[in-house]
Amino acid sequence: SDGWTSTFDATGFSNGQSVDFYALAYDWAGNNAGRSAWPVTVDTAYPDTSADPLTTPDSTAVRLQWLSIDPLSGLRNIHIRHQKSSDSWITTEYDAAVTETWFVGDAGANYTFRIRGIDNVGNIEPYAEGAQLSTTIPAIGTLCAAPDAWDASAAVNDNAIASATPLDS
Repeated sequence: SDGWTSTFDATGFSNGQSVDFYALAYDWAGNNAGRSAWPVTVDTAYPDTSADPLTTPDSTAVRLQWLSIDPLSGLRNIHIRHQKSSDSWITTEYDAAVTETWFVGDAGANYTFRIRGIDNVGNIEPYAEGAQLSTTIPAIGTLCAAPDAWDASAAVNDNAIASATPLDS
Protein backbone atom coordinates (compact mmCIF):
# COMPACT_ATOMS: atom_id res chain seq x y z
CA SER A 1 0.00 0.00 0.00
CA ASP A 2 3.01 2.34 0.35
CA GLY A 3 4.26 1.92 -3.22
CA TRP A 4 7.02 -0.64 -2.77
CA THR A 5 7.40 -2.89 -5.80
CA SER A 6 9.72 -5.50 -7.15
CA THR A 7 10.23 -6.78 -10.68
CA PHE A 8 10.17 -10.48 -11.46
CA ASP A 9 11.97 -11.66 -14.58
CA ALA A 10 10.15 -14.77 -15.83
CA THR A 11 12.53 -15.53 -18.72
CA GLY A 12 14.07 -18.47 -16.87
CA PHE A 13 10.71 -20.12 -16.28
CA SER A 14 8.48 -22.17 -18.55
CA ASN A 15 5.06 -20.89 -19.54
CA GLY A 16 2.53 -22.42 -17.13
CA GLN A 17 5.15 -23.16 -14.45
CA SER A 18 4.16 -22.30 -10.86
CA VAL A 19 6.38 -20.16 -8.65
CA ASP A 20 6.07 -19.00 -5.03
CA PHE A 21 6.86 -15.57 -3.61
CA TYR A 22 7.66 -14.46 -0.09
CA ALA A 23 8.56 -10.93 0.92
CA LEU A 24 9.84 -9.90 4.34
CA ALA A 25 9.99 -6.16 5.06
CA TYR A 26 11.68 -4.39 8.00
CA ASP A 27 11.17 -0.88 9.26
CA TRP A 28 13.90 1.30 10.90
CA ALA A 29 12.90 0.03 14.37
CA GLY A 30 13.49 -3.59 13.35
CA ASN A 31 9.83 -4.52 13.12
CA ASN A 32 9.02 -6.86 10.26
CA ALA A 33 6.12 -8.32 8.39
CA GLY A 34 6.03 -11.05 5.79
CA ARG A 35 3.62 -11.83 2.99
CA SER A 36 3.47 -14.72 0.58
CA ALA A 37 1.75 -15.61 -2.64
CA TRP A 38 1.58 -19.12 -4.05
CA PRO A 39 1.16 -20.71 -6.40
CA VAL A 40 1.67 -17.99 -9.00
CA THR A 41 1.53 -19.27 -12.57
CA VAL A 42 3.98 -17.86 -15.09
CA ASP A 43 2.10 -16.64 -18.18
CA THR A 44 4.29 -15.37 -21.01
CA ALA A 45 2.12 -16.59 -23.91
CA TYR A 46 -0.28 -14.32 -25.73
CA PRO A 47 -3.88 -15.40 -26.49
CA ASP A 48 -4.78 -17.41 -29.57
CA THR A 49 -7.52 -15.72 -31.58
CA SER A 50 -9.24 -16.90 -34.75
CA ALA A 51 -12.03 -15.30 -36.76
CA ASP A 52 -14.84 -17.06 -38.57
CA PRO A 53 -14.93 -16.59 -42.35
CA LEU A 54 -17.13 -13.77 -43.58
CA THR A 55 -20.21 -14.41 -45.66
CA THR A 56 -21.06 -12.21 -48.63
CA PRO A 57 -23.18 -9.41 -47.15
CA ASP A 58 -26.68 -8.69 -48.47
CA SER A 59 -26.75 -5.31 -46.72
CA THR A 60 -24.23 -2.79 -45.42
CA ALA A 61 -23.95 -4.82 -42.19
CA VAL A 62 -21.22 -7.47 -41.85
CA ARG A 63 -21.29 -10.00 -39.00
CA LEU A 64 -17.88 -10.60 -37.38
CA GLN A 65 -17.44 -13.63 -35.11
CA TRP A 66 -14.30 -14.84 -33.33
CA LEU A 67 -12.89 -17.18 -30.72
CA SER A 68 -10.02 -16.19 -28.44
CA ILE A 69 -8.40 -18.55 -25.94
CA ASP A 70 -5.98 -17.84 -23.11
CA PRO A 71 -5.91 -20.83 -20.73
CA LEU A 72 -3.59 -19.37 -18.09
CA SER A 73 -4.50 -15.83 -17.03
CA GLY A 74 -7.66 -15.49 -19.09
CA LEU A 75 -8.66 -13.03 -21.76
CA ARG A 76 -8.96 -9.29 -20.92
CA ASN A 77 -10.19 -7.88 -24.22
CA ILE A 78 -10.22 -8.08 -28.00
CA HIS A 79 -9.06 -5.50 -30.53
CA ILE A 80 -10.57 -5.51 -34.00
CA ARG A 81 -9.06 -3.32 -36.67
CA HIS A 82 -10.89 -2.46 -39.85
CA GLN A 83 -9.68 -0.66 -42.91
CA LYS A 84 -11.71 0.75 -45.78
CA SER A 85 -9.81 0.26 -49.05
CA SER A 86 -6.34 1.70 -48.33
CA ASP A 87 -7.39 4.13 -45.55
CA SER A 88 -5.77 3.98 -42.11
CA TRP A 89 -6.62 1.14 -39.74
CA ILE A 90 -9.29 1.94 -37.11
CA THR A 91 -9.23 -0.08 -33.87
CA THR A 92 -12.26 -0.96 -31.73
CA GLU A 93 -11.88 -2.65 -28.33
CA TYR A 94 -14.31 -5.27 -27.03
CA ASP A 95 -14.71 -6.89 -23.63
CA ALA A 96 -13.49 -10.49 -23.36
CA ALA A 97 -17.06 -11.82 -23.07
CA VAL A 98 -17.99 -10.46 -26.51
CA THR A 99 -17.51 -12.99 -29.34
CA GLU A 100 -19.34 -11.28 -32.19
CA THR A 101 -20.37 -7.87 -33.46
CA TRP A 102 -21.96 -6.23 -36.47
CA PHE A 103 -19.86 -3.87 -38.54
CA VAL A 104 -21.76 -1.37 -40.69
CA GLY A 105 -19.89 -0.05 -43.69
CA ASP A 106 -20.52 1.91 -46.85
CA ALA A 107 -22.21 0.40 -49.89
CA GLY A 108 -19.73 -0.44 -52.64
CA ALA A 109 -16.69 -0.30 -50.31
CA ASN A 110 -14.05 -2.96 -49.68
CA TYR A 111 -13.15 -3.64 -46.02
CA THR A 112 -10.38 -5.67 -44.41
CA PHE A 113 -10.22 -6.79 -40.77
CA ARG A 114 -7.59 -7.95 -38.28
CA ILE A 115 -8.19 -9.23 -34.75
CA ARG A 116 -6.07 -9.86 -31.67
CA GLY A 117 -6.49 -10.78 -28.03
CA ILE A 118 -4.93 -9.32 -24.87
CA ASP A 119 -4.79 -11.43 -21.72
CA ASN A 120 -5.14 -10.43 -18.06
CA VAL A 121 -1.40 -10.07 -17.51
CA GLY A 122 -0.89 -7.89 -20.58
CA ASN A 123 0.39 -10.38 -23.16
CA ILE A 124 -0.65 -8.90 -26.51
CA GLU A 125 -1.24 -11.17 -29.47
CA PRO A 126 0.32 -9.68 -32.60
CA TYR A 127 -2.00 -8.74 -35.45
CA ALA A 128 -1.77 -10.92 -38.53
CA GLU A 129 0.32 -9.47 -41.32
CA GLY A 130 -2.09 -7.85 -43.74
CA ALA A 131 -5.77 -8.67 -43.48
CA GLN A 132 -7.26 -11.74 -41.79
CA LEU A 133 -10.67 -11.15 -43.32
CA SER A 134 -11.99 -9.09 -46.18
CA THR A 135 -15.31 -8.34 -47.82
CA THR A 136 -16.85 -6.04 -50.35
CA ILE A 137 -20.22 -4.57 -49.51
CA PRO A 138 -22.43 -4.57 -52.61
CA ALA A 139 -23.13 -1.28 -54.36
CA ILE A 140 -26.31 0.57 -53.39
CA GLY A 141 -27.87 -0.25 -56.77
CA THR A 142 -27.43 -3.96 -56.04
CA LEU A 143 -28.63 -3.71 -52.44
CA CYS A 144 -31.78 -1.79 -53.38
CA ALA A 145 -32.55 -3.39 -56.74
CA ALA A 146 -35.55 -5.40 -55.57
CA PRO A 147 -38.46 -4.59 -53.25
CA ASP A 148 -37.96 -5.71 -49.67
CA ALA A 149 -40.29 -6.72 -46.83
CA TRP A 150 -41.04 -3.06 -46.01
CA ASP A 151 -42.22 -2.15 -49.49
CA ALA A 152 -45.97 -1.50 -49.67
CA SER A 153 -46.28 -3.99 -52.52
CA ALA A 154 -44.01 -5.83 -54.89
CA ALA A 155 -44.83 -3.23 -57.54
CA VAL A 156 -43.63 -0.29 -55.41
CA ASN A 157 -39.95 0.12 -54.66
CA ASP A 158 -39.79 2.65 -51.79
CA ASN A 159 -36.06 3.30 -51.83
CA ALA A 160 -36.58 7.04 -52.21
CA ILE A 161 -37.49 9.29 -49.26
CA ALA A 162 -40.73 10.41 -50.92
CA SER A 163 -42.00 6.85 -51.38
CA ALA A 164 -40.62 5.20 -48.20
CA THR A 165 -42.95 3.07 -46.10
CA PRO A 166 -43.12 4.12 -42.40
CA LEU A 167 -41.59 1.50 -40.06
CA ASP A 168 -44.04 2.12 -37.22
CA SER A 169 -46.61 -0.35 -38.55
